Parts: sequence; structure tokens; C-alpha cells
Amino acid sequence: MHVKSLVVVLLSLVSVPDCLLGATIRVPFEEPTIQAGVDAAATGDTVLVAPGIYRGYENKRISFYGRDIVLLSETGPESTIIDIEGFGEPDQGFSIAHGETPAAVIDGFTVRNGYLETGAGAGMLIANSSPTVRNCIFLDNWMGSAFNDVQGGGVAIENGSPTFTNCSFINNRVWFFGQPPGSVARGGAIYCQFSSLQLTSCTFQSNSARAVVYAAGGGIFSHTSSIDLTECTLIGNTADLEGGGLCFGGSDVSIAKTIIASNESGSTGGGILSAGSILQLSNCTLNGNGADLAGGGLFYTGSSSDVTIERTIIAFSQRGGAIRCDSPGDMVLRCSDLFGNVGGDWADACVVSQPGSEGNISADPLFCGVATGDFHLNAASPCAPSNTPAGCGLIGALDVGCGATAVQETASPSANPLRILRNPATEMAEFEIFPLDGQVLEIFAVSGRLVDRLPLLDGASRATWQPKESTPPGIYFAALRSANETTAVKFITAVKFILLPR
Repeated sequence: MHVKSLVVVLLSLVSVPDCLLGATIRVPFEEPTIQAGVDAAATGDTVLVAPGIYRGYENKRISFYGRDIVLLSETGPESTIIDIEGFGEPDQGFSIAHGETPAAVIDGFTVRNGYLETGAGAGMLIANSSPTVRNCIFLDNWMGSAFNDVQGGGVAIENGSPTFTNCSFINNRVWFFGQPPGSVARGGAIYCQFSSLQLTSCTFQSNSARAVVYAAGGGIFSHTSSIDLTECTLIGNTADLEGGGLCFGGSDVSIAKTIIASNESGSTGGGILSAGSILQLSNCTLNGNGADLAGGGLFYTGSSSDVTIERTIIAFSQRGGAIRCDSPGDMVLRCSDLFGNVGGDWADACVVSQPGSEGNISADPLFCGVATGDFHLNAASPCAPSNTPAGCGLIGALDVGCGATAVQETASPSANPLRILRNPATEMAEFEIFPLDGQVLEIFAVSGRLVDRLPLLDGASRATWQPKESTPPGIYFAALRSANETTAVKFITAVKFILLPR
């Protein structure tokens, strides 16, 4: 071989990704099933899976048997699907339980339709192992039983330290539908115990935990573990009892730059329930969560001083208030905004003394579009970095995403052409308006339904909305339209409107 050719070959080897330095085994071209491909691989090899829907024997309960290999789809999870078909024959997608390390990688698969009545982890079980899971979707996996406790609809982790990056957990569930003594359902998407779990850029949507006696952690349930969530989103998860989005017991938990929205619990902790845990929230947005009893945003039991909340928004909880502490002592909050929560903002004993100190505020965060799931901030938001108290910077998970690109330091709050007075509103909603031509004030429900339309006189400075007696309390949007622009504000009615004489 010529020297020049040898150099080219050596350089090409340097540029090859680490995961491809071993042998590459192709499924189904070289091996017919995913498990067959894994069985043919040695530590350091890559099993490369072509697009398709993989069903049947050796395409489920996939195990690495202790070898650190890379299982990689060619084109990603949307086109590479492991369909467990668990309702026909109960089974799970993966069993990673033989001491695999972070060098064991699962990348780019949809794992769907797992179903188990015993055990844990209908989509994936991780035990005594620490794999790396990337770019995967866990969809419609179900732990369900009338006789046994159930846990980990999507994933169950026991004595492991896995990492999940850019994964989605959608409509996974743990449902116990029988009678005691088997009456516990925990972790609709993920159940984690005696483990260390890291989640980055992951989404949890419409996962659920249901049971006769005890159901907790519609999104994630953690027991005696270390949990780190960064840049994640939890939306629309539910639990019959505790922790609609997240439920932690005896754990060390860090949550940063994460959105927790529209999660529901039948008792306590609509967004988060934390019991006897060390909990740190930093730059998070909790919005529109609800708990039937207490703690629409967050319910905490244990030593309140074990909770630190910094640069976080807790807003518009549907019921249960912003925060409830079932323990004495003050919770530590800095540079945080609690606003518009049905049941109270800075109302609980553990936080009542803190608004106005340490940069804490109570003001409408002015999200760009709650109805469309956009929790970026309007440039005029009191949580935007240029508007927050000194030393706070950004409050919430997302930065400015709408409105003017910059806010002048000399601008007054009255620069916004529409402002609601007294939010939450009681009896009637009163707005302050600054002159626009051809004004129309429209009131919308949170669903986007037009509730009322009020034509206004040019140059009007005040407007009052007195809705029908049948109008329920809740979240509404007021939109001020002119020929050239539309300005909207969100407001909440804390009690039923009382009609006043006109």
C-alpha cells in the first residue's frame, strides 16, 4: 500500500464514531430479529436495525445479557417500532438486568403496547444496570392487574443508574382495578427505587396511575432514589391520589429548566408531591396543575427547609393552591413568582411571609400562549430577565419568545394597552385600556371558545365584564383588538361571579 493511501485509511478510522469501532450487525439483513442481532454481538459491537415494525418472538423482552453493546435504529423511533402486542400475550419490551454499564446504549426506537400483570416495567425493566437510553418513545405500555400491585407502566428501574435523553413517555399507565390487598399503582411512565436516574430533554404526556386504595406518580414515582430532571416537560399526567406529575418519597431530587403543566391528582400534589425528600427546583414553570385536596402546584410533607425553589413560576393552579406544606417551618423561595392559583398563592404557612423578599413576586407571568402549550414569556413579563428584581435574571423555564424584542428601562407598566385590575377577579373583571382605534374586547375560555365580545368607544380607559350567572370560575383570556394589533392578558376568576346592577 502506498504511504499516501495508508494515511487516508488511518484518518478515516479516526473519524469513525466510537460506537462503530466494533463490528456492525444488521437487522434483519444479517440476523432476522433484534434479539438474534444482540446475541450475535460482542461488547463494543453495534446492532443496526432497519426501519420497520418488529413483532413476535425475539423482538420483545430483549436482553443484552451483560454485554455493553449499542442497539441503534437506522432512521429513528418514528419508523423503527418494537410492538410488544402484550394484550395477546403479556410481555415487556426490554429486560436490561445483567450489570450493563453506560456503554450499553439503546437509541432510536418506539416501544409500544407492552402489557404485564406481574413484575414491573411493561416497556422496559432496568435492574442492577446503568444503560444509556436515547431518542426513544415509550407509548401505550400498561401494567394492569386485579390481583397484584403494579408499577412502572413505561419503565421500571431497580438498583440502577440509567440515563434517558430526548425520550418521550406517552399514555403509559399503571392501573389496579381489583380490590385490596393488591391495591397499589405507582409510576405511570417511570417507577424508580434504590436508583440514580438522570433525565434530560424528555417529555411525559398523558400518563396515569389508578388504583382502589393508593395511586401515585402519574408521570414519575421515585422511592429512595436520586433524581435529576433537566429541560423536561410533564403535561397532562394524572394520579388518583398523589403526585399527578411527579411523586417522590425519601429521595434527593433536582429539577431544572422543566415545565410541569396541567397535571392532576385526586388528593394532593397536582404537579409535584414530595414526602421526606430533598427537593430543589430551579428555573421551572408549573402551570395549570390541580389537586382536589391541597397543593395544586406542590405538596410537601417532611422538613420544609429541605425544599429550595429558585427562579420558578407556579401559576394558575386549577385547585388546591400554589403550595401546601404538611409540616412546620419555612420553605426557601428566591426569585419566584406565585400567581393566579385557585386556593391561594403565598397562602400556606410555610410561604406566607416570603412575597416581596428575596426577589419573590406575585404577578401575571404573561406566557406567550398557554392554550397552545407555549410557556415562553412575553417581553413585558415581570419574569423576563430585563424586568425581574435585581439579581434574579430569568424566572421560569423558558425565556422571552413573543412581544417586543427588547423592553426599554424607562418604559412604565402602563405601556401595555390592556391591563386587568385585581387578578384573580371577583364579582366582575375590570380592565384598564389605553387608547386604540376601533377597539373590541373579547373574552375567551381557556379552550379557545369565545365567551363574550364588548365593542368599546375609541379612547376608552376602563371596561368591565359582567358574565352570565352560569359562567363558571376558572382561567379566561381577554383580547383587545384594533385594526393594527391584538393584545391579550390572562386572568382567573377565583369565585363564582355575582351579577351587579348595571
